[in-house]
Order: sequence, then C-alpha cells, then structure tokens
Amino acid sequence: METMPIIDNKVDEKWVDAVLRENARRAEAHLALTQEFGALCIRFSDAVLCNEDFGFKNLDKVTKAEACCRVYLHMCENIVKYNRDKCSAPSNWLYTVAKNRMSQAVNEIFRGQEVSEAVAVLVGTETLSRLEGIDRNAPSKRIMAEKIDALKDFKFDKSAKECLFKQSWRGNWFKRDGLNVLQRAKRHKRMHAAKVALQASIPAPLRDGLIKLLEDRRNGRN
Repeated sequence: METMPIIDNKVDEKWVDAVLRENARRAEAHLALTQEFGALCIRFSDAVLCNEDFGFKNLDKVTKAEACCRVYLHMCENIVKYNRDKCSAPSNWLYTVAKNRMSQAVNEIFRGQEVSEAVAVLVGTETLSRLEGIDRNAPSKRIMAEKIDALKDFKFDKSAKECLFKQSWRGNWFKRDGLNVLQRAKRHKRMHAAKVALQASIPAPLRDGLIKLLEDRRNGRN
C-alpha cells in the first residue's frame, strides 16, 4: 500500500479528493482500483474501529477482521458514488461510509452469519473451527480463555489488513463486469465455486442454467 501525505495528523484533503475522484472514474470504467485507495480504506476503517465512542475496539480479532473485510468490500462497491460537490469534505464522506457499514457488519456478524472466505484463509480454518467449538454457555472467563488460546497465533496487523483489502477488492472486481452468474460461467472456462457462492441469491432460471452448463462440461460438450 502507498504512503499518504499527512498534515497536522490528518490526511491531506486535496490528496484524498484526488484519489477518490480517480477511483470513482476507474470503477465506472470497470478498471482496477489503486493502491492509494486501498490505503485510504484501511486508514478510515481503522479510525472507525478504534473510536472509543463506538465500542468496536473491544471486539475479538476475528470479529474485527470479518467486519473490516465487509467494510472494505462496501467501500470498493460504493466508490463509484463519490461526488465532491455533495459532501463537506472527502475524508468525512469516506469516514461516514466506513462507520455506517461497520455498524451493519457487526450486527450481521452477531446474528451468526458465516465468516467470509478471505477471513477464513487469513485466520485459518482450524482456528475458526476451534472457536466454533467453544461452549457459549460456559462461564465468561472460560470462554475468553478458550478464545484467546485459539487466536494466539493470529495477528490482525497492517499486513493482515492489506491482505483482507486485496481479497475484498478481488471479490468486488469479479462482480464488476455486469454479468449474471450464468453469463460469467459461460464466459470463463472454469467455474469458480467460491466466487459463485458470493452471489447471495441465485434465481431458479440461473440455477437451472448453471446445472445444465456443468452437465454439458462434464459430458465434454463445452
């Protein structure tokens, strides 16, 4: 990730605006987003995560990683909406996007939704399975001791955040061609099961089309 100009402990607003404008243009043209944009996403997500008023700081590392993964993806998907004329400051716009999605993401996680593929890869499926096996009805001290033991080798540091952003960006890039899942499967020679799973709801006609496509390929017709 790229370094950014800091003035009085804040990112230079002109620089932020230039990066957001450039990436909004790129997103609209279906081009790759920049490293500078990734660095901004991580910085402003961290600012929300570490804000004492929101309470996110006290979450465990896996929950933080999962929340940030979803926030990064949301930022990648929504950069196309950036309009300098409709916000008081570029940094305020990005911070608000991160804050609103962070709150939603944490609520989703607490409702028991599955861990993202990127987080599972980063943390390790063995560690996650150990967390799933923790007795939720056990005394709080025992639960914390077991979670700490399971997570002792995982560090949610700068490197981990950059890795998560890259994975989130790839997930966004995969969906940016405007094709539905069946059209995309026909366009590419291989089925990417993990990516297809990200398409949360597949209508019946598309599902039937995917099944037929798989059968055709299995029978050597494609």
